[in-house]
Amino acid sequence: MTWMEKQQDNSGFVISDGNNLAVGARYNDGTGHVLLRGQFTMMELVIMQAMYVYFVGMEMPGHRRGLTWMEKQSVALSSDGNILAVGASYNDGNGNNAGSARVFHWNGNAWAQRGNDLDGEAADDYFGHSVALSSDGKTLAVGAKSNDGNGVNAGHARVFHWNGNAWAQRGNDLDGEAA
Repeated sequence: MTWMEKQQDNSGFVISDGNNLAVGARYNDGTGHVLLRGQFTMMELVIMQAMYVYFVGMEMPGHRRGLTWMEKQSVALSSDGNILAVGASYNDGNGNNAGSARVFHWNGNAWAQRGNDLDGEAADDYFGHSVALSSDGKTLAVGAKSNDGNGVNAGHARVFHWNGNAWAQRGNDLDGEAA
């Protein structure tokens, strides 16, 4: 598989590595892509105009917000490269630009979503602006750069732990300081 970068794709806007490499190109054809490259394989997560996410030919329901929707605002990989977190800060699942984060795992044959979408609290939170995974992929931190919990656009981060069935928030929100 060849992945061609074009002008204005913003390829490399986000790069994260484990044993694999994930590269975000948030403006690729107006829909955005995540390229995953491993020792023997190259796969591409593509956000299509038809409102589906395609992972190596397997489709999973996705979300789209016009030509400015950017699924790959941020990406993170576990150290073995089998868990991928994707932040979508412009996602409208819980209000305009509330944002969301999704986690996928490689099951040996295909990528599958792990748990439900994690959505921002309210419009313009931009939840998913940043994501980070622990080495084993069981702890996830998600940033919401404009959350208003402690003042206008103070921002916050949330930490989640995978309990085997779902992502459960660990502790309270980590709120930014008010201006």
